[in-house]
Amino acid sequence: MIRQDYITTARAKGASTQAVLWHHAFRNALIPLITLLGLSIPYLISGSVIVEQMFEWDGIGRLYMQSILRRDYTTVMALTVATSVLTLLASVVSDILYAVADPRIRLAEGR
Repeated sequence: MIRQDYITTARAKGASTQAVLWHHAFRNALIPLITLLGLSIPYLISGSVIVEQMFEWDGIGRLYMQSILRRDYTTVMALTVATSVLTLLASVVSDILYAVADPRIRLAEGR
């Protein structure tokens, strides 16, 4: 990562090591991290069902599982919609963070 051409070019232009790391290397390293964070939100929510059942903690995951077992369809649907909305919000936030981290990625303007 540090031996890439854009890092060498930034150093050749006279940028300090700290500026090169923060403005060039760190921004490019953020892209995979943003992807992982955006995709891990649904896994965290679904994992709470298992963890809360195992440790008998009260929470959304336990409520979800108990609603399924009791066939409380209203609660199951509400929790499914809430999980879907959180997943969509995580996706939108990760897309916005892409544009912040990488200046080459911008929203399309009037076609």
